[in-house]
Amino acid sequence: LDAYESALGIDKSVRDGHLYSDKAPLQPMLGVPFYAIYKAVGGESTRILRVRENLGLWWMTLWMSAVPLGLLAACMYRFVRRFRARALMPTLAFVVGTMLLPFGALLFGHELAALFLFVAFCLMARDEPTAAAVTAAGVAAGAAVAVEYTAAIGVLVLAGLILWRAPRKIVWFGVGGLPFVALLAFYHSVAFGAPLTHPYQWSAFSGVVTEASDPLGMFSGVHPERVLQVVFAGRGLLVATPLAILGLYGSVRLARGESEQERVAGWAAILMFLAYLAVVVMWGNPWGGESPGPRYMMPAIPFLALGVAVAWGRFSMLSRVAFSVGVITMGLATLTDPLI
Repeated sequence: LDAYESALGIDKSVRDGHLYSDKAPLQPMLGVPFYAIYKAVGGESTRILRVRENLGLWWMTLWMSAVPLGLLAACMYRFVRRFRARALMPTLAFVVGTMLLPFGALLFGHELAALFLFVAFCLMARDEPTAAAVTAAGVAAGAAVAVEYTAAIGVLVLAGLILWRAPRKIVWFGVGGLPFVALLAFYHSVAFGAPLTHPYQWSAFSGVVTEASDPLGMFSGVHPERVLQVVFAGRGLLVATPLAILGLYGSVRLARGESEQERVAGWAAILMFLAYLAVVVMWGNPWGGESPGPRYMMPAIPFLALGVAVAWGRFSMLSRVAFSVGVITMGLATLTDPLI
C-alpha cells in the first residue's frame, strides 16, 4: 500500500520498507466485484486519494457493512423465532439499540465477521446437526477468521460446543474451515514471509519496523479494572447499550432451561461474551480506539439476541427503557460520527 501512505492512519504493517494492511484479507477480496460494478458505472478510481466525500467508500461500506448487518438481523430473527413467538420487536430493538447499528455504517470487518460466526452457530445448533451442516458451519467459521483474526476466539467456542454435542463430527468442522486456513497461509507467506507470520507482528503504530515482533505483544496484561470500564464507563455496555446486559441475563436463564437447544444457545452466548470480555480486559485499549463501545466484543453481541427476547418477555418495561437508551446513544453515534 506504498502509494497510499499519506491516506493511511496508524493501523498498518511495515515489512522490508513496504506498507501492508494489518487486517485479514477476505473482506477486501469479497469487495472486489462491488468495486468493479462501481467502476463500470463511472465511479472514481481508488488510485485517486480522496479521504473525504468519497462516494466509492460509501458504496463499499454499504455492501461490506450495512448489508451484512441486514443479513445478520434476519438471521437473529429466524433464530429467535425458533424459541419465541414474539421475536420481531426484541430483535429489531437489539439491532438498533446496541453496537451493531453504528458499525453497520463503518467500513470495519466486525459486521461481516459477526455474520459468518453467527451463521456457523445457527448451522450447528440444531437437535442433530448433520455432517453437511457441521461442514457448512466450518466454512462460515473459517470465513469469519479470514475477515477478522479475533473471530478465531469464537471459532474455538463453537468447536467446544461441537465436542460437547457431537464430538465425532468435529472433523467435519475442521474440513469446512480448511480452505480459509490455506488462504491465510498463502497470504501470510506472500506478504509477510511465512504461513504462520501474523500481520500484527509487523504492525507499525509509529516509526519503522525492522523485524517481526511477538504477535501477542498487543495484549498488555490482565487489567481487571477494565471489566468495570467496559460495563460502567460512559461507553460501557450498561450505560450506553443496556440491552446487551439484559441479553446476558436472559442467556443465563436459557443456560438453566429445560430444553437442550435453549441450554446450548444460552451457554454459547455466555461463553462468547466471557471470551471476548477477556480479550478486552487484556487489550491495550478496551474500546479498540475511538469506537462507541468495546468493539472487539462485536462477534459476541449477536449471540445475546435470544437472551434479549427472554428478558423482553420477563421485564417488558425495563427492556423498553434499555432499548430507548440504546437508540439514543447508538442512533446519535450513527447519525453523527461513531468514531469519537
